[in-house]
Amino acid sequence: MVGGEGSNTLSGGADADVFYFANSGETGDTVIKDFDPFDDLIVIQYVERKNAQEQYDNFMNGALQMGQHVIWTSADGTLVITLNNVELTDFSVDGFVNVSDTPYETY
Repeated sequence: MVGGEGSNTLSGGADADVFYFANSGETGDTVIKDFDPFDDLIVIQYVERKNAQEQYDNFMNGALQMGQHVIWTSADGTLVITLNNVELTDFSVDGFVNVSDTPYETY
């Protein structure tokens, strides 16, 4: 699922989803209303890291548990992703994919 430029609110539905974030040069805040860290995947191509472990490490370095939500902020502060009603401890490297495994490319 790709939300587009700027701020977005995303909801993937009941089945497994892939939430994809790319560095388009835009800033914004995105809310994912129904992210399931056990079924859904996340790709943050906003950073130069490419493999799943590096994606996971980057996410965990920028993520905070805020009440019932996980909030991730990019290192430069231009992108914020809020994942509603999830626990940070539920995330694992299995929820991230290699950027080269996705059908999207940005240059």
